[in-house]
Amino acid sequence: MKTKFLLQMAIALVAISCSENVDTISPVAESYVNEIMDVMEKNAINRNTIDWPAVRTKAIQLAGTAKTIKETYASITFALGSLNDNHSFYKAVDGTYLYNQATGCNVSSPPNAEVPANVGYLRIPGFSGFSSTVETDAFALSLQTMIKNQDSPALIGWVVDLRGNTGGNMWPMLSGVGPILGEGLAGHFIYPDNTVNTYSYQNGAAILDGTVLSSVTNFYTVIKPNPKVAVLIDGGTVSSGEAITIAFIGRANTRLFGMGPTCGKSTANAVFTLSNGALLVLTTSVMADRNKNKFGNTIPPDETGFGGQSGAVKAAIDWLQK
Repeated sequence: MKTKFLLQMAIALVAISCSENVDTISPVAESYVNEIMDVMEKNAINRNTIDWPAVRTKAIQLAGTAKTIKETYASITFALGSLNDNHSFYKAVDGTYLYNQATGCNVSSPPNAEVPANVGYLRIPGFSGFSSTVETDAFALSLQTMIKNQDSPALIGWVVDLRGNTGGNMWPMLSGVGPILGEGLAGHFIYPDNTVNTYSYQNGAAILDGTVLSSVTNFYTVIKPNPKVAVLIDGGTVSSGEAITIAFIGRANTRLFGMGPTCGKSTANAVFTLSNGALLVLTTSVMADRNKNKFGNTIPPDETGFGGQSGAVKAAIDWLQK
């Protein structure tokens, strides 16, 4: 009888243990949610205005009975939305992306603009390469080569086309467009504690606070320095595309043309590698022009109200030819 009683007690304890295991979050899942919350609380651009205890509690609640990291995705999505920055995201080890964006972008793919013989034209697409310096510098060189192949004493100015630029790595874009942009200060990144990073173009290189992030060895210099530039933008100009737009703001002999403002992700992200190898890409600073005027949202064109994309192109060319 005693043996039977002990066996029944053991079975009951196992049942209770299994029940608790089913109804509660696992230590692995809970630790992972807290790891993400810790990184966000320390680095997010809006960290000073977020109720972190409330967000953390809700994130743990949403994890429910999660046992694996994958089962915490609802918590991670909620936490991203709580950041109120419309730019941060999470990339899982298997390539899954998690977002919670308040607004999307008007993705566009207008054809290259047709310009007269006395106007130079440079289309800068989005560029997602990050891992290889060879790859990024090759992209920058391709842009400078297009500039070199068109340049002549007869040019009255340039059209820089950022429509449909979906962002990515801004540094080869900056070193590539540098001959048209001109040397020197191009913009800033400003953090919540008012720390400032400065980016510039000098001698074929895109530079952040003195560090070269992309360069063209045999860089080109345009025949006419500080040329007149019309910049084309639209709702498909995103993130790094907006950073290049900002680099032209405050520059002499420059105007922005478009059917409407840019996407509204004129903030800078930093990448944090999590314990399982996943990436948490957080918005940490706001973009500002060479005069430290902050953006952080959409960038309006100087000239708008045209009849379609072709109208914007025509207005840009007309302005250059005045």
